[in-house]
Amino acid sequence: MPTVDCGDDITVCITVDPFDLTQATPTGGDYSGNGVTANKFYPSVAGAGEHTITYTYEDPITHCTNTCTFKITVIEVIATCPEDMEVCLNDGSFELTGATPTGGTYSGNGVSGGYFYPATAGAGTHIITYCYTDPLYPNCPGCCDFEITVKPLPNVDCPASFEMCLNSPPVELIAYPIGGDFSGFGVFFDAGKWYFDPIAGLGPHVIEYCYTDPVTGCTNCCMFVITVVADQIIAVHPGWQGISSYIVPDDPDIVNMTYAIKDELVILFEYPDKFYYPAYNTNTIVNWDAYKGYILKSNGDTDLPVCGTEVSPKTLSLVQGWQIIPVMTSFPVDVEALFTGVSGFVILKDVAGGNAYWPGLGINTVGYLQPGVAYYVLMSDEGVIEFPQGADNASTGNHVQLNPVISPWNTVTHTPSSHTIAFNLANPVFAQGDIIGGFTNTGQCAGLVEVGETDRPFVVSVNADDQYTTETDGFMVDEYISYKVYRPSTGETFELEVTYNPNMTQGYFEHNGMSEVTMVKMSATGVGEHAFINIRIFPNPSHGIFNIEGINEKVDINVYNAFGEEIMNNEMDLPQQVDLSTQPNGVYFIRISTKDGVHFEKLVIN
Repeated sequence: MPTVDCGDDITVCITVDPFDLTQATPTGGDYSGNGVTANKFYPSVAGAGEHTITYTYEDPITHCTNTCTFKITVIEVIATCPEDMEVCLNDGSFELTGATPTGGTYSGNGVSGGYFYPATAGAGTHIITYCYTDPLYPNCPGCCDFEITVKPLPNVDCPASFEMCLNSPPVELIAYPIGGDFSGFGVFFDAGKWYFDPIAGLGPHVIEYCYTDPVTGCTNCCMFVITVVADQIIAVHPGWQGISSYIVPDDPDIVNMTYAIKDELVILFEYPDKFYYPAYNTNTIVNWDAYKGYILKSNGDTDLPVCGTEVSPKTLSLVQGWQIIPVMTSFPVDVEALFTGVSGFVILKDVAGGNAYWPGLGINTVGYLQPGVAYYVLMSDEGVIEFPQGADNASTGNHVQLNPVISPWNTVTHTPSSHTIAFNLANPVFAQGDIIGGFTNTGQCAGLVEVGETDRPFVVSVNADDQYTTETDGFMVDEYISYKVYRPSTGETFELEVTYNPNMTQGYFEHNGMSEVTMVKMSATGVGEHAFINIRIFPNPSHGIFNIEGINEKVDINVYNAFGEEIMNNEMDLPQQVDLSTQPNGVYFIRISTKDGVHFEKLVIN
């Protein structure tokens, strides 16, 4: 028998290609066994496991036959992949898991470090391969495939970024496809529509629109910017005031112009006889004019924004008689410089306040005309004023800036109809700090002033009754004006007998009336006389802690800041300590009311 040798056993992976069996000797015999065909071994046909292969050889001379056997072990590592999945193109990256045995590696389009990145892979179906290698058989990895379908995003189209004025009404927001949601500060949903309200405030506001495709469930978003602008902001306070703009509004419609203050606006006047009265849906003004001033009454503090272009030219024609002028600059304007050389100019005064510029009597408590404010002007002839193009802080005259006066009597209501009384005395009788008030027949103080420089003329502006309130708070036409003086240093009150310039109004109230007092006689009323000589407030100045002593009784304490705002209103027993340490540094006014009268004094916090 021939001698045959099958050689060593073999280990192969099930994934290898079929191969020829050639290891037995002498060559020329035949191989047989599971997975063997025509002396070729097919691992995938044999399958995983140990297979015995027989080699048979016939000696060509003796024709004797001999056999030998060897083993082929087929190694198969089986990996199981997770189910196919779907994601959206803008989904975040996520870790690939779910394949077994764990510890293998994933590969494919969009795969990196075991994570799948939808945006990198792109829209479409992607085959992901998972391969696991058994440490015992490092050359026989097991692999499987699964699919990840990246769904495309819906196309969304946002509007272009735009600007809108702070005083504009809410604007409807529209993006495509319709049916998504808007978000951002100032965005709200009402009656099936989305809106942006510029009340969100000045500056840029990023608005996002997101739409979800009902078929794919994928959401796509776009963004745009709404910038809220205002070329001028006019401060509006409770009560009456004069307002104007140095901006010609893009939309002059008076309803749209005042939209931002619609909740506080009571009435707006264009002198002398046009008005906008929202409560009664009456509008005879129609359009805002930057070359005019207006009278406004408000129920609260607010701002009136104006959007447009700066008024030009800045030349303002003045007619004979009374009129209301605007301030056509973005900066304060020296009133004396503005009216220097303007023939026919008589007086300028606040629309609703006590300040006046009356050059004929050397009176100027206005100083500078303020942007956003309007003023009454009286001309004896036609004239023209030219507002400057640039700010000039040089002062050409003696301007007296008055602190707000806290009334020792009732609170004064300023209205747009006033009578101006100049006290131009040859022989001064008042002391610095005296408070002079003008009184109605019912004893209502309707205007007052604090005496500053005793040797200079000053004005008291007394106000007409406000017809838009139920109470009587001022003068009626032809009502007699009487005067009192309160002297804070002694607590005394005096009646005044006055003598008028015979060429002006003689002590009876007129709308925009003007009087000049040339002589006064003071007589003590006895009310409050020496009542508070013993009241002491100390230390003053202080860091905000004040002691009040001198009388032993219950009193009403009112404290006002320099803007006339009440910051404290308490009933307390004296002596007592008042704590204003939380208030900022500055000048304050304290009013102490007792059964005998009123004590009035300034407090300084430093």
